[in-house]
Amino acid sequence: MTSSNAINVTYGELLQITRFEVEIFDTVSNVSLIENTTAEIRCVAEGWPVPRMSLNQRQSPSHRSI
Repeated sequence: MTSSNAINVTYGELLQITRFEVEIFDTVSNVSLIENTTAEIRCVAEGWPVPRMSLNQRQSPSHRSI
């Protein structure tokens, strides 16, 4: 099994995560969102390809992937 920390985002302002997405395939066994002073998405999967993960920050009037 491999662990992938595909997204590492740091901002000077507080962000509220209201939604996160993970592209699921057969070998994905666990996806979690861990919050403390930072938020980290962890995905444990076996094999290839590594799942695509994204966080979206809401901006008026559109969304921007970060």
